[in-house]
Amino acid sequence: MFNSRVSSKTFALLALITLLLSSFGCRMGDVMEPEPTPEQFITDPDAILILSTPKNPNVIQKAGAVSQFVSAAEGGVVFNDYVMLEFPPGALSEDTEITIGMPEEGKLIVEFGPHGLQFNKPVVMTFDLSNTSANGMADQTSTIWYNEDCGWWEPIEKANSSDENSASSVLMHFSKYSGKLG
Repeated sequence: MFNSRVSSKTFALLALITLLLSSFGCRMGDVMEPEPTPEQFITDPDAILILSTPKNPNVIQKAGAVSQFVSAAEGGVVFNDYVMLEFPPGALSEDTEITIGMPEEGKLIVEFGPHGLQFNKPVVMTFDLSNTSANGMADQTSTIWYNEDCGWWEPIEKANSSDENSASSVLMHFSKYSGKLG
């Protein structure tokens, strides 16, 4: 009987020690970020394609890089053939030269500069889907941004679009963006 009492006490003591040791890494208030699910990121997007022009069906229409100063106090609009940025007054902390580049020929992928610029107020980006593989399908189009830290593309919030060839999104920073069907 004495032997079984010692074994029970020993077992209980070992169980208590194991429980205490296992709880050392878990303090109240620790927050663990959830692992992203496949629906939250895209590793290889099918970007919307820029199609040929009606004047010359054998030539893919190119959009050149543009650069323009935008007033912090007044806001402003910067655009090229496929993308328009609308800055409300106060979105920028100071007057800034804004650039729009299209790094991948034939695809609706844009890079804005200065890279990483953060906004005080939301900036609206609108893709013109005319002469693209998403012509007339703004309601089926989403915008994604490239998260360099993670190495994948992520969807962003849509804004109200005015017609079937305008896909608008709300931006809070500059990065690389793409239009995507679906």
